[in-house]
Amino acid sequence: DLLHDRYAVGRVIGRGAFARVVVAYDIVTDARVAIKIIRNASRSFHARARKEIEILRVLGGGGGARGARSAGASGTNEGSHPNVVVMLDHFALRRGDDASGLFGPEESTHADDDADETSSAAETQRLSDTSTNSNGLRCLVFELLSHSLYDVLRATSFRGVSLALVRKFSSQILHALRYLKSHGVVHLDLKPENVLLCSADRSRVKLVDFGSSRWVNETALSQTYYAQSRFYRAAEVLLGLPCGCPADAWSLGCIMVELHGGKPLFPGRDERHQLAKIAETLGPVPDDVFAAASAERRATHALARAAVRESFFDEARRTTKQKEKGEPNEPTFGDLGFVPKPHG
Repeated sequence: DLLHDRYAVGRVIGRGAFARVVVAYDIVTDARVAIKIIRNASRSFHARARKEIEILRVLGGGGGARGARSAGASGTNEGSHPNVVVMLDHFALRRGDDASGLFGPEESTHADDDADETSSAAETQRLSDTSTNSNGLRCLVFELLSHSLYDVLRATSFRGVSLALVRKFSSQILHALRYLKSHGVVHLDLKPENVLLCSADRSRVKLVDFGSSRWVNETALSQTYYAQSRFYRAAEVLLGLPCGCPADAWSLGCIMVELHGGKPLFPGRDERHQLAKIAETLGPVPDDVFAAASAERRATHALARAAVRESFFDEARRTTKQKEKGEPNEPTFGDLGFVPKPHG
């Protein structure tokens, strides 16, 4: 298909719950690009797309044909950041352009978070009740990048990469997050799949997928707003509390450990188990933080929280008795600080 009278569409290179990404050839600039095609499911999906376009423009994406020409083959715009993906163009498909075959029946993004009850089932139900948008599929055109950090981990058979490479990746992501913060943007979906190499033979990376991003000064997340994949979800997001740039920093910390160790740091089965895994390592959620959560969230996490608190208090009592008896003290999570049990 020739989309927008200039993009010759090739194969699908990315599948998500809300969109597909295809590789395409731009006959105007004589360059390959990536086109993100957002599902024509409801007005809410298109509102999401409009916000993503707005954020990417603020971050330095040109948008429109003029933006695509100014970026050229190098994929950089004046004012953009070297570690943030550049949006080259955006448009809505006409009704005559058929791309419905891209979307199968309710496909999910990842095996580790496709069963997320708060960000998938509830939102899907809410969006299905909303009338569809008649303007066609919304398309965002980006520079074409290479493999993701998840692909890098998979290439190592999930044994992890060297600390030197972790430092290179982490430094660039930190610079990108600082750039986002300076523009009042929270990414809210930072994970290895959303950090892409610029080329297969270099260690330069860029942040992609701003479909879940929001402004720092926005109100607290709603119950059905998707924010962060579960393994990388911060405690304040799990509890439904207001969140900001620190939530992205939390995700980065989880990514750094996973890059080196090869396995997720907190692999929760669901939200309740996720928060329990975090508390098992860092201690129970403070009382004032837990009290600030909604009654529904408190009920969801109450049992797991009580179990973790009891475990920690028993550990403290056991340590105290050992000290009184002069027995050697076994190392505990509290002694280890932010170091979890080793994986594998």
